[in-house]
Amino acid sequence: MKRFTYALKLIAIFLISLFCLTADAKAEPVDSENPVASAASVSESDISTLKETSAYDLYLTVGQKKVYFPEVSVYALGTRDKFETDMGRGDFWSFEVKNAQSAVTSPGAVNTVGSLAADDIRRELIEIKVIVAEAENEGITLTDDEEKELMETAKTQLANVSAKIKAAYFLDENVLYMVYHDNFLAAKFYSEFMNRARYEHPGKSGEKLFTREFKKWYSSTTVGYDADKWQKLDVGAIGTVKDENDSSSTE
Repeated sequence: MKRFTYALKLIAIFLISLFCLTADAKAEPVDSENPVASAASVSESDISTLKETSAYDLYLTVGQKKVYFPEVSVYALGTRDKFETDMGRGDFWSFEVKNAQSAVTSPGAVNTVGSLAADDIRRELIEIKVIVAEAENEGITLTDDEEKELMETAKTQLANVSAKIKAAYFLDENVLYMVYHDNFLAAKFYSEFMNRARYEHPGKSGEKLFTREFKKWYSSTTVGYDADKWQKLDVGAIGTVKDENDSSSTE
């Protein structure tokens, strides 16, 4: 599944993205060719505005799993950096995209790069949650050592994130751990599925078999989402807010 394998690549992007948020509000702009060193900051008024988006705002339900704003913001951060790595930094988020379909675009509205990115995040989260649920149903879990390593990674990454960013996007070690856990468990399940497919169905495409099975898992899963929240999700603005006392952008 191309979308799923793409989602797994976001793990590394999450790590890079979080390192981008470590500098304070007065950091000087850095070389745009070195995104790891880029700074981002949020002012006090920005935090006040962002806190209107509650940490308990429900964006998505996939079966028994619920996805709230903090988890969405981590995926949005990874997606934003992926787009900017591929396309460069600039005001491309509002560019219109013709003949494209998005479930999060308001009826009659024109699709943009930003709205399609938001829809990609929604679909990625649905896909990951469905796969994780099936992994759990089949008794596939992470080992104690794997879980411990992921939690240590979450703590290490969080220590490098500024207090303002953590406050603005409600980030804590549990949010990061959940993202890492889901992606690694999905990857583990996918790997085990492919190994089984090679043994049980030699000569057949494991990826096609996985896609076929995924469609069954998805069709038996109840999915719901708040269209209004997804329409308002500004992927391009995640982590890039400028400090109100600094006339230059931190990116």
